[in-house]
Amino acid sequence: MPHFSQASFRVKQKQSMNKLSDFLANSSIMTIGGLNGLTVLVNMLTSFVLVRFLLKVDYGQLIYFYSSFGLLRLILNLGLGINITRDVGVNSTKPEALQTVIYSTIILRLISIVVAISVILVFVDIDKYPAFVYAIIAAVVATLADFVFAILTGLRIVWQVGIMTIIQPIVYLIFAIGLVGLGEATPELLMSAHILSFAVMFIAGIALVISTRKIVWPQSKYVKLEYIKKVFLFVFATYLASVM
Repeated sequence: MPHFSQASFRVKQKQSMNKLSDFLANSSIMTIGGLNGLTVLVNMLTSFVLVRFLLKVDYGQLIYFYSSFGLLRLILNLGLGINITRDVGVNSTKPEALQTVIYSTIILRLISIVVAISVILVFVDIDKYPAFVYAIIAAVVATLADFVFAILTGLRIVWQVGIMTIIQPIVYLIFAIGLVGLGEATPELLMSAHILSFAVMFIAGIALVISTRKIVWPQSKYVKLEYIKKVFLFVFATYLASVM
């Protein structure tokens, strides 16, 4: 009888733990979903403010900037975000492997940014399109912020991912309202504000990653050429498949 009671207790304990895990998973999904919804609302409010108070010519420049920024951000990311999220998640409990994933991907990320920007500058006359220069800078900063976001997503710490999700649109909205209120809402300042909002996101992300205490000080031994090659071949093949 005691054996039966102990077995029953273990079964009930396992069922309770499963229910708790399901509850936490659902709560996490609801939290991120709610923050994504809030992000959409904040972006809509920012667009309303800009449409309401900017001249058509100025808003047209911003639309060109946003379009160029979105395309450049897609190109510079090169699909590395998904890869690092997966590999960080798989190796989150393996300190040595985790450092290899992060620092090797940092090198690959920086190389991809330099190469992509160099190719773009060969084909685009930036003197004729000043807004495109802002778009390039914004895409580089956003790509770095996306990289940090991918690390935090892989570590699966919900509140940190939540902060990274909402911080950029809120900061940009504050900048936009401030510039409009001061009567200084020129396209150049608004584009600069967009860049700064991603810079804030990047800095906040770095602080959040450091706070996890899972990342150690960089060392050359964590940069593995074999891993870089593997990731590059996988990402490049995936990227080509998506484009074609």
